[in-house]
Amino acid sequence: MPGVVNTTPEATLRAFADHGDSARTAVTSDADSAILASVEHAGIDLTAVTADLEREGVHAFCGSYRALLACLTTKVHHIETQPMHVEHSGP
Repeated sequence: MPGVVNTTPEATLRAFADHGDSARTAVTSDADSAILASVEHAGIDLTAVTADLEREGVHAFCGSYRALLACLTTKVHHIETQPMHVEHSGP
C-alpha cells in the first residue's frame, strides 16, 4: 500500500493469517489461569518462554526496521540526486 510503513515481518503476518486469533489478548478468566498453572506444573518455564519470544520478536522487528531505513535512505538519495522538474501551466 502506498504511504504505509509496515514493520511487521512477513513471516509473522503469514503465521497470524494461518492460525492467529486477535479475540483475546490477556488472561481474563479462571480457566485461562488454570491452563497457565497446568503449563507451569508440567515444567514449562513461562517466564523463560516469554523472554525468548520477546527476544525473537525484537530481533525480527530490528530486521524490518533496518530494511525500512535502507529503503528510506535509497529514496532520499534518489530525491537528492534527481534534478527537480517544475511543470509550467501557462504562457
